[in-house]
Amino acid sequence: MPKPRLADTFRYLTTSQVAEALGISLEQLYRRLAQGILPDPTKVAKSGVRLFDEDWLQRAKKILKEKPKN
Repeated sequence: MPKPRLADTFRYLTTSQVAEALGISLEQLYRRLAQGILPDPTKVAKSGVRLFDEDWLQRAKKILKEKPKN
């Protein structure tokens, strides 16, 4: 499994960190991203690692607060 570059971990959150902050599982996070419920990640590394910034997290929290959790 690809890992984020060390430099990116200081600026961005990983999928695991985002899922935990949102109170959902990784599977739920991946499903909501695929369905377009949540916005695209802030950055996708060449390795395919998805990275998210704090602005993205705040938008996602607002979206999930307005939508029921499935």
